[in-house]
Amino acid sequence: MPDLMARAAEFIAAKLGAEMSRTVTYSRGSDTIALSATVGRSSFDVDDGHGMLRYQTRDYIVRADALILAGIATLPRRGDRITESTRSGEVTAEVVSISGSPEWRPCDSSRVLIRIHTKLSSTMEVSA
Repeated sequence: MPDLMARAAEFIAAKLGAEMSRTVTYSRGSDTIALSATVGRSSFDVDDGHGMLRYQTRDYIVRADALILAGIATLPRRGDRITESTRSGEVTAEVVSISGSPEWRPCDSSRVLIRIHTKLSSTMEVSA
């Protein structure tokens, strides 16, 4: 009998990709790939020794098997960049690790989808 959770994860990944995603460009150095990504957000509470700080990241949810750079399947690394086009221009975000947490985390137990944590790196506005 097939794993029902794995089938459900595949179903959800297909629905997110078809209904709630946008095309982004993932890059590491000179290697790039276009991915379908759903945008999300995460919050991290960090104790800096003087009090609690809350960090928020802009997250991109992508299929783990779609992240292929230079012909090799890979996982996100700090410093990688994700660029997306918006109505007002191009937004580039950098993959980050907040206070030692991983740069990404699985969205499901089958690891079909992963959530990549980023912070805004740059914007380029489109002139009207």
